[in-house]
Amino acid sequence: EGYAFLLDVGFLTTSISVVYGNGIVHEETFDFGEGSILVSLMQNLNVEFEVAQEILSTANVSGGNVPKEYTWMGQTSEQVFSVQMINEVIKYALDMLCEKVESFFAKYYQGKNTSLFAVNPISITGEGIGGVAGATEHISRQLNRMTEVVAPDLPYYDKPNFSSRIALLNMAVSDCEQSGWLYRLIHTLGGRKK
Repeated sequence: EGYAFLLDVGFLTTSISVVYGNGIVHEETFDFGEGSILVSLMQNLNVEFEVAQEILSTANVSGGNVPKEYTWMGQTSEQVFSVQMINEVIKYALDMLCEKVESFFAKYYQGKNTSLFAVNPISITGEGIGGVAGATEHISRQLNRMTEVVAPDLPYYDKPNFSSRIALLNMAVSDCEQSGWLYRLIHTLGGRKK
């Protein structure tokens, strides 16, 4: 009935889609994901991949400024880092994502009615967003847009990080149904078409 905006953040790539009805109006994919944030942590804090994963899994960027004396200490390593510094690295990476989203909207909707965007939130999903606590709030503040996390409506799989896998599974099942012998037989005999 109206435009929907979907931001699917994966581990390596992110797709932004503008959907209207059953069709995609505009869509772009760019290099950004949870892996980008991990690489940023590895480079800025000079840590190994496993330590960066541990840092990211415990980080929370939803709050305001963190006092400088707050520190993070790993369970598997003896390294200690300022929580403020960790949050700045993660927020900077998320800001790069927001810049790409802003340039997408500027490219396709610069002269369009902005009330269209103010009403509809950006729906965020994907395996790359679940690992960063407070990421959706930060994205919402940076883009000055409402955001919501969307997830599959399935028991035990109702997390955003399962949305891409379930969509892929759905596509595989529908392809299998359409190429199966029963499907071909029914449509050869004049069965109804989808």
